[in-house]
Amino acid sequence: MRHWERGAGATKACGSGAVAVAAVLIVGGDALSPVTLQVPGGVLEVAWARGERATLTGAAVREFEMLV
Repeated sequence: MRHWERGAGATKACGSGAVAVAAVLIVGGDALSPVTLQVPGGVLEVAWARGERATLTGAAVREFEMLV
């Protein structure tokens, strides 16, 4: 999946977007939990069951730091 965030443009990953895509796939019957998603920044895994909280697993990497 690819991400486009308002004000930032293309990004390597988006946690909320990844969870939303996984939920749609699971609800639609196109995937079983956990769902593995390939994003430009690597691999994310989303585990979710209806009525429960979703769990997102993946590497966290600092991509930008603003010095003020």
